[in-house]
Amino acid sequence: APKTLRKTVIFAPVYDPWTLAIGRIPAFTTTQVDLSIDKTEPVSEIAVQGSTTQYSLIARNASFLDAHDVTVEDVLPAGLSLASAQPPEANCSESGGIVICDLGDFASAETLTITLTLNVAPGTSGFLTNSASITSREQDFNPANNIITVNHTLAVAAATATPPAS
Repeated sequence: APKTLRKTVIFAPVYDPWTLAIGRIPAFTTTQVDLSIDKTEPVSEIAVQGSTTQYSLIARNASFLDAHDVTVEDVLPAGLSLASAQPPEANCSESGGIVICDLGDFASAETLTITLTLNVAPGTSGFLTNSASITSREQDFNPANNIITVNHTLAVAAATATPPAS
């Protein structure tokens, strides 16, 4: 008797990550996000002793998933301390020279710019190294962009006294 060949066809699901259209069964599932952090240079490289300097941190979620319990940490160089942080919803505070911003849940494709205003202590000047990082509860698809270190030179001019009016 002749043998009958049977052919089994397995249909692979179709998954389009741009539209999130899923066939019968997802081709893959992931709990990984893609957070990143960037930093701008200080507005001015010259600060007056006892005054402030300012720069921004740019937090991004480039994934199509929301990230949860997102935290941005910025390790301040010696001689700088947090005066204020904007916007208020960044929930930033300083402890032991580290600015911690609790962003909570961070939506898919969200970007938030956090502007830090820092007090400059008298005598602070020279080559300053500043590092910032971003983390979440989820594993990150690309951890290489979760930390940034910026080196810059800050010249501090002595405060000048205003001569008394005669």
